[in-house]
Amino acid sequence: MTKRWIGYMAFFTALALWGGLLGGCSRTESGESSAAVSSGTDAGDTVRAEALGAVHASALLPLELEPEDLEDSWEDTAVEIALSGDTASVSGSGVTVETGRVTITQPGTYVISGTLEGVLAVSAPDARVHLVFNGVTLSNDAAAPVQVTDAKKVVLTLAEGSSNTVTDGKTYTAFTDPEGTEPDAAVFAKSDLTINGKGSLQVTGQYENGIRSKDTLCIAGGDLQVTAVNHGLKGKDAVLIAGGTVQVNAGGDGIQASNDQDSHKGYVVIADGTITVEAAQDGIQAETCLAVSGGTLSVTAGGGSASAAPHQEAMTGFGRQEQNTASVEDTVSTKGLKAGTELYISGGTITVDAQDDGLHSNGEMTIAGGSLNVSAGDDGAHADRTLTVEDGELRIADSYEGLEAVELYIRGGTVHISASDDGLNAAGSLSADGTDSSTEASATGFVQTAFGGFGGGMGMTDTDAKLEISGGYVYINAGGDGIDSNNGFTMSGGTVLVCGPTDSGNGALDSETGIVVNGGFLLAVGSSGMAEIPEASSGQYVAAIGVDAQQAGTLLTITDQDGKVLCAFAPEKQYQHVVCSTPEFQEGNTYTVTLGGSCSGTETDGLYTGGSCTGGTELTSFTISDRITTAGSSAGGMNPQGGGRPGRQDGMTPPDGQEMPQGTRPAFEGQTPPDGFDPSGDGQKPPRGFGGFSPEGETSDT
Repeated sequence: MTKRWIGYMAFFTALALWGGLLGGCSRTESGESSAAVSSGTDAGDTVRAEALGAVHASALLPLELEPEDLEDSWEDTAVEIALSGDTASVSGSGVTVETGRVTITQPGTYVISGTLEGVLAVSAPDARVHLVFNGVTLSNDAAAPVQVTDAKKVVLTLAEGSSNTVTDGKTYTAFTDPEGTEPDAAVFAKSDLTINGKGSLQVTGQYENGIRSKDTLCIAGGDLQVTAVNHGLKGKDAVLIAGGTVQVNAGGDGIQASNDQDSHKGYVVIADGTITVEAAQDGIQAETCLAVSGGTLSVTAGGGSASAAPHQEAMTGFGRQEQNTASVEDTVSTKGLKAGTELYISGGTITVDAQDDGLHSNGEMTIAGGSLNVSAGDDGAHADRTLTVEDGELRIADSYEGLEAVELYIRGGTVHISASDDGLNAAGSLSADGTDSSTEASATGFVQTAFGGFGGGMGMTDTDAKLEISGGYVYINAGGDGIDSNNGFTMSGGTVLVCGPTDSGNGALDSETGIVVNGGFLLAVGSSGMAEIPEASSGQYVAAIGVDAQQAGTLLTITDQDGKVLCAFAPEKQYQHVVCSTPEFQEGNTYTVTLGGSCSGTETDGLYTGGSCTGGTELTSFTISDRITTAGSSAGGMNPQGGGRPGRQDGMTPPDGQEMPQGTRPAFEGQTPPDGFDPSGDGQKPPRGFGGFSPEGETSDT
């Protein structure tokens, strides 16, 4: 169900019925819940999609570190610092010791051990400093225990076999800046900070953040356990993870790159390591680009998908709409992996469980490899601009909508989707600033769309929306539309299986301007009431078959005139309409449809390959003479003869021979609309109570 018709659909329906003008039925589209609205460009984001191109994944990958980032050994000549209570003893120069404060003032390597109640500081302008933690316990109730106030770069090595801890207090009273805002982390650095080694470090940030660098934070090794009341790992310019084991438990974002002023910065790159994140807000958040090329990631955001608020719908099926429960500004972002301009995944094993979107980009998203398992309270993967799947395995085990973007391309890989609403959804238009205009929430609690512009009927078209499948394997189990495009849908290759809706308010396939199949294997089953079939302009033959309602698991078999099985599918849900297109369909040949029986082939997602099929009852046969061939009890509710689509009402018979107006908006001539209705669309306020909404966005009592 695409997100365009919010609030008004029930009003339009009621008005058309009131005027006696509604012919057949018109597809409606769900709105945004609070979580869905926040999955667009979040309030407060300043690096928008127009900055796309400033930082690209191609420039960030492969991740290459400086040699010193990987250097975890040291010479015997290194200065040794033995901490003890509120003081320390030092074996060489470059260190000053005061009560409760040890300050490193010169470049070099410093091996540190012992316990300090106070501050370990680095103040060495333009210097590169190598710290080695070899059994260190640092604590401070009034300030950050580790403070790098001035340096070019600090490399912190965790000595092999050592255990190290850093803990701050819940209240800071000592700050290094006049505004009293810094430091704000248990480990705080104004310079680049790299952590490596083979030891362990446990950081507890009780005041705000765990580990923070105001430049680039790099994790190249070690075993890190970070707990923070706000963000776990935070690098202003960048966060780079190239190895080690990282466990983060955060009250804010788990991992964050926060530079929202420079479009060349604010990125996160993960190339290796084992990362586990449990965050109350976003799991991993980059203001610009987030790139993952390797490693093992397990991310839980906002308590996971089970914590998502229900999508409250005023009605189901036809006239369906959804109310926002909060504005964008009031919604905390709880996405799994989130990028401001580009999310790029080319490798790694990734598990995401998010209260909101599992994968999210305010700009573009590309899945070019890796193994991903996603559970989401809203979209499994959402991009405000373009979402492309090129390779890898993407399994969305739970979602409201599976994949959503203005432009959606599947060119390879394996995509497996379970969605309570749409499986694939191409929707929205790109506004001047590059954001998806369809996800902008109004103050009234529903997305407002101009009343004019019906495109020749009751359909609404997002001219920028585009959905193309040219390769790969796609399986969809959707409660709403299986594949939904607010503009065109073109298929030229790959394998697509759709288990669509069981209610008649949605369809396995849905496109505002038509479906064109030029290649690949397409099999879509679902209910018949809103079923749509491809256009007669398709380059590949298509069969649309109506059947009496079949129970889940009932085998559907299509064989050619020689008895060869072209399709054997046992859907996991009940169905009564089938669309099948395969390169093996040939003009002039006759094909037989059988229901029931069994198949001995190899089964994947209900589709059998190889083996033989036996038993069952012959339903019908058909001979292909045109690009679109219909057979069975009903070819579908939207365009049974092909070439039709919502908005044109093809194949539908209006009551009493009337026809839907074909202009830019319904022509309610000579009729008086209800009070409060503005037919020009300028006010965009439906009458109070229509569709369960008041003008203020409050749910009506009725």
